[in-house]
Amino acid sequence: MAFRNFPGKPKEWLESELSKVLDDLASGKTVVSSGAGDSNLSERVEVSLMRRKEMILSDLNILDPTTYPRTDVIGAKRTRPRYT
Repeated sequence: MAFRNFPGKPKEWLESELSKVLDDLASGKTVVSSGAGDSNLSERVEVSLMRRKEMILSDLNILDPTTYPRTDVIGAKRTRPRYT
């Protein structure tokens, strides 16, 4: 069984998210945050747009390999076992 980055998400959702990522890449979207001393304390985890694009294309390849061939997808670099 293939690993999915977004398990349970349908092809339509993935294509919609891919469209958003491509729009953000085309517009040059950036994220800026600032703070002064300890007055602004926050934690944020963000995936780069290119990495998100790779993750979405990988899932689309699993769901529809004809439309999204493996040449457009970067495979997983490492895997971890998941025990339930």
